[in-house]
Amino acid sequence: MRIIPLSELRDTKHISDIITEEKEPIFVTKQGAQHLVVLPHDLYVEMERKIKALNQ
Repeated sequence: MRIIPLSELRDTKHISDIITEEKEPIFVTKQGAQHLVVLPHDLYVEMERKIKALNQ
């Protein structure tokens, strides 16, 4: 699990490289508090599939 401050999102190539390599979400903070979660598309699709299966 990686946590970064919002200011680091400016380096989009670096963020993309991290997500591609680690295949895990990045948690983004704003002024020290939870703010965003950035995750790879394939992980998002898998999570969405699992949620739909649970709701059936």
